[in-house]
Amino acid sequence: MSNHHHFLLLCCPGQGHLNPTLELAKKLTRAAGHVTLATTVRFLRRTTALPAIDNLSYATFSDGYDDGPDPTADLAVVMSESKRAGSQTLAQLLASLSAEGRPVTFLIYAVLLPWAAAVAREFHLPSAFLSIQSATTFAIYHRYFNTHDGLYPDKTTPQMSIKLPGLPLFSPNEVPSFLLPDSPFASVVPTFQEHIQTLETDPNPLILVNTFDELEQDSIRAVDHMTNLESDVNVDIVPNVKKEHEVHVDTYFSLSFRKL
Repeated sequence: MSNHHHFLLLCCPGQGHLNPTLELAKKLTRAAGHVTLATTVRFLRRTTALPAIDNLSYATFSDGYDDGPDPTADLAVVMSESKRAGSQTLAQLLASLSAEGRPVTFLIYAVLLPWAAAVAREFHLPSAFLSIQSATTFAIYHRYFNTHDGLYPDKTTPQMSIKLPGLPLFSPNEVPSFLLPDSPFASVVPTFQEHIQTLETDPNPLILVNTFDELEQDSIRAVDHMTNLESDVNVDIVPNVKKEHEVHVDTYFSLSFRKL
């Protein structure tokens, strides 16, 4: 891979999302050139320290809530505003980096940010969806939300078990809880639908899944079978454990946050 690549990693504002994305950023800096890790203004402002890593820089985009959303705001409204503001400020960030002589060559976007793929297409950039969850979880999302035979629109059997190729039957209490009709977080469902439909309509879809063959071989095969994609890539973004006999030792960085 060319050393002239500039990857922009767009991260969902949440510590459980940012640290895995940081691990991927570290791997890319060692293998492929420069990386810019971007998250929301408010979220980056809350970091207690940013680790200094060669070929890694940080940036922000606005989700429309730089001072935080109203705690009483409807989640669907928050998601809609985040998409509107995020799309606009991501475009501004891409234009700014290009004007500075550091044009982005590849965009990687995380969960809850499917709108980033459309912005990437506007700039004629290839993009990839980073799933920091397991291959099994992604397979469940695809089974629910794909436009061919997705289960989610079926309201007649909301508590149905689901079957994935080569895997045991999943009961309702084994799937992500927001998929259930009585979930208080059901407002995020359209965003996950958009993730799958974005991949379906992308002429060159790419999925980076946080797993490896020895861990989830059957689930990886299920994803391959259901998506019919040649371009899903397994990415182990768990930090390496220090071993005495290893020449290279991976330093584990994590970001923590303070209340504002």
